[in-house]
This record gives sequence, structure tokens and C-alpha cells, in this order.
Amino acid sequence: MRPDAFCGGLTRHRERRTSAARRVGSRFFAVRAPLEDESRLSGLFRAGGEAMGRRQTIHIPGVRHNAPIPYGARVGNVVYSSAIQGINADTGELPEDAAEQARQCFRNLRTFLECAGASPDDVVRMTCFLADLADRPALNEPWMEMYPDENDRPARHTSRYDPPPGGMKVQIEVVAVVE
Repeated sequence: MRPDAFCGGLTRHRERRTSAARRVGSRFFAVRAPLEDESRLSGLFRAGGEAMGRRQTIHIPGVRHNAPIPYGARVGNVVYSSAIQGINADTGELPEDAAEQARQCFRNLRTFLECAGASPDDVVRMTCFLADLADRPALNEPWMEMYPDENDRPARHTSRYDPPPGGMKVQIEVVAVVE
């Protein structure tokens, strides 16, 4: 399976250490500039000279937002997410209820991690944003379903935030390290 084709949106950025790049269709082929230390480029080019950028952009199939940013990126074995929302990926709608938004956030998180080649076990830190801290119990339920063992959970911080317009009540961000 081509890495740039799975999960509806993993995109490889072209290597910036090239002297020139030639675009053929949607793919970039690089002409490498000579470097004194070629070992720094190890693994950055596919056979045939196609550039493989360090950053892989990750999207969540069925979940869209209006911002011109991806839902996350992977660099090497580290995955960083942007704010993952509680949009229902099947309907494209944002539930009104904070508890349902929290469930959808964790569902979207699982999909995001799969698209990044990771799993919930790879998450080392989670930051949760709530429009109302009284909704913390609604967030804890899917959290404990995903991480039932109290001795095997990632670090987590929850804080209140001013959500964007449109009824968003819950968002989560993660950092994962893939073995």
C-alpha cells in the first residue's frame, strides 16, 4: 500500500534538502544536491530518487473543519495531533451534547492514530480542552474505556478554553511515540 494513499490523507512533503524538484502528476521527484554528510539523508528517498519528506501530514477520514491545517503530523516515530474534535465521522455533524462530543473525540482519536500508524498504547501525553469544566465526567468515561488500567495511562491535562463558534465543547490533542 502506498503510504500517501492510506487513511484518506497521509501526505508526504517533499524533501527540502534538494537542489531541484520535478513534479510529475501529484508526485515529486528530487534531484539531490551534493552534501558533505550524505548519511543525514538516509531513508529520505525512495528507490528511484523520489523524495520522502520527514513530515507526514495526517487527516481523519470523514472529519473536516474550516481551518487550513491537518489533524496532525508524524515525524519519524513521533506523532503530534492538532485539536481533534467531536465531529461524527459518519454524518459530518457536531453533536450538541458534551458527552457525545467526547465519545466522538475518542473515536476520531483512534482513527487518527491508526492513520498515523500508531495506537492508543503509543500515546504519551493528552491535553483535553473543555468549554465547561463541569463536563469533565463526560470526558472521563471514554478516557477510562480507552485506558482502563490506571497504571498504564498517558499523562493528561484538562483545561477550560474558549471554543470556536458552532457549539464545540470538547477537543483533545495528543503526542504519541511509535515503537
